[in-house]
Amino acid sequence: MLRRLPTRPLLALLLGASAVSLVAGVRNAVGSSLDLQPYLEGARMWLRGVSPYDVDLPTGFVYLPQAALLFAPLAALPDPVARGVWAALNTLLWLGSLALLARIFARGDRRLAWWMLAAAAGWACARVTLGNGQLGIFTVAALVAALAAGQRGRHLLAGVALGLALTKWSLSLPFVVYFAARGRWSTLALAALTVAGGYLAFGLRLGQGPWAVAVDYAYVLKAHAGVKHAFFRTSELTAAGTAVASLWGELAVAAVGGGALLAAGWACRRRSGPREAALLLAICAVCSLTMLPHLHYDQVVLALAVLPLMAWPAEPLRPWARGMALITCALLWLDLPGSLWKFAGRPDPIAEGGIVWLAYVGFDRLWLGLLFAALMVALGPGWRDR
Repeated sequence: MLRRLPTRPLLALLLGASAVSLVAGVRNAVGSSLDLQPYLEGARMWLRGVSPYDVDLPTGFVYLPQAALLFAPLAALPDPVARGVWAALNTLLWLGSLALLARIFARGDRRLAWWMLAAAAGWACARVTLGNGQLGIFTVAALVAALAAGQRGRHLLAGVALGLALTKWSLSLPFVVYFAARGRWSTLALAALTVAGGYLAFGLRLGQGPWAVAVDYAYVLKAHAGVKHAFFRTSELTAAGTAVASLWGELAVAAVGGGALLAAGWACRRRSGPREAALLLAICAVCSLTMLPHLHYDQVVLALAVLPLMAWPAEPLRPWARGMALITCALLWLDLPGSLWKFAGRPDPIAEGGIVWLAYVGFDRLWLGLLFAALMVALGPGWRDR
C-alpha cells in the first residue's frame, strides 16, 4: 500500500506537521507545565523531610513514592529551568521511543519505519502530555524499554524499566499482565523490587517504614478517588463510568481484568486460534478499564499498540488490525488545525477535535484494550514464548 503513495511529499508534510505540533507542546511546557508542579512540590517536600502525603497540594500529590525520587533532581532547580529540562527530556524520550518501536517492528524496512515515526510523532496526546508536563511520555519510554529489553532476554533491565513505568501504574497495569501472561516472572519480580525500593528510600528520608508509607499512600488514593467520584457524579458521564471511578471500582476492575487475562494467557500459551483470539480481545477490553477517566494525554500509550499493528503480519487478522491502527492514527490527528492555530497564538477553533470526546466518554479505554489485545493476537501461535 505504501509503495503506491507519493512517499516523499507525504512524509515531508506529515513530519512538518509533527514538528509544528511538538514545537507548540514545547512552548507550552516551557511557559507553564501545569501538571509538573505537583511532582516538583512533592519532591521538594520530600527533600525537606516532609511527607507530601500529609499535606493537600494545589492539585495533590497522588503518585507512588518513587515519583518523589524521580523528580528530586528537577526539584533542586528553579521552576523555569526545571520546566525546560523536563520538556527537552520528554521530547527526546518520545521521539526515541517511537524510533525504537519502528526499528523493532518495521523489520529493516526503512520506508515503513519512517511512516511509523511520522504517523505518531505529532499526535495530539503527545503534544498535550508534553505541554502539561505529565508522566505519560516517560511511562511510554519505560514500557518500550521494558518490551525491548525483554525481547533481548535482558530481564534485569526489563524489570527495572517496568518498575519505573509503574510510577504511572494506571497506564502500566495491562503491561504487567502482559509480562505475567508470557511467564516473565523474573521481570515482574525485579519490577516489584524496584517499586519496593522506592517505598524504602522514600521512607528512610522521612524516618518511616515502608508499611507506614504504603498506608499513607492508600489513604491519599482513597481521598483522591472520592474527589474523582464527586466530579464524575456531577458530569455527563454514564452511571457505570461514575461507579468505576472509585477506588474500589478501580481495584475490582483491575482484579477481574488482570486475573482473566492471566488465565487466558495460560490457556493460550501453545496456540492462538479464533476462539482464543476472541477471548483475549474481550478480556483485554475489560482490562483496559483500569485506564480510568483521565485527560487525553494518557493516550500516548496507544503508540505501543498502534505502531506494531501497522507493521506486524498478523494473519488472518492483518487487514482488520491495520485498519484499527490507521483509524486510531486518524482520530489522533483530528486536532491538526488546532495545533496550527495554537502555534499562531490563536484560540483552538475545534477544541482538540474529537480527542476530548473520546477521552471523556471512555471510548479510548475500550479502543486501547482492543488494540492491545490485537497486538497479542498478531503475535500468532506461540506468542507467549516470544
